[in-house]
Amino acid sequence: MSSETPEPPQNREPSHSLHYFIGLGIGLIPLILALISVRDLLYGSGLYGFGIIGFIVASILYLIEIIVTIAFLFSKERRFIGYGLLTMVLISPVVVFIACTVKPF
Repeated sequence: MSSETPEPPQNREPSHSLHYFIGLGIGLIPLILALISVRDLLYGSGLYGFGIIGFIVASILYLIEIIVTIAFLFSKERRFIGYGLLTMVLISPVVVFIACTVKPF
């Protein structure tokens, strides 16, 4: 008999908080694109026509984000990624609205 105790197996699955932050990071993509587009639309900086095209692309990505969020919330393995995406789905319109109403210095 050996005096060494066996070590418990390591859990290789990422934690739920990491999944949540992955969902937040993925959900930031349409938000950042929308904020850049709103800046170009309101203040005329940047490439000509990028504001409209960027906002359309951000809107399409936002709709895709909603669909993916629903799918991930039904999956047991990806549920916390879905929670992160759901957080961004709810926050993004508020942030874009505030960005449209705030005046620059």
